Amino acid sequence: MARLGLHALGSDGLIRDAIQEMYARSGTDPWAGWQRHVDDVDLVKFFGWVRDNNVDFFATTVEAVASQVRAAGGRRSNTAKYLMAQVKTSRYLS
Repeated sequence: MARLGLHALGSDGLIRDAIQEMYARSGTDPWAGWQRHVDDVDLVKFFGWVRDNNVDFFATTVEAVASQVRAAGGRRSNTAKYLMAQVKTSRYLS
């Protein structure tokens, strides 16, 4: 996912939707178990950081990068987390 240019979608919610679609189509976890480390991180900033810093995930972890992004002010807003929870709930209820 690091080289797909997901930051270009411009919205944390759109990126999360795209990743969920990857999971639905492939049946495998695109995060390889690391998703919990980015639940509170703005994914536009996360994937922008990955691109700008040429992050090599063979040499580091999602957890380490997420910590760097948080420290640089890349936390997800509580409003965004609330809205995404509402969308997830409504999708699964219908």
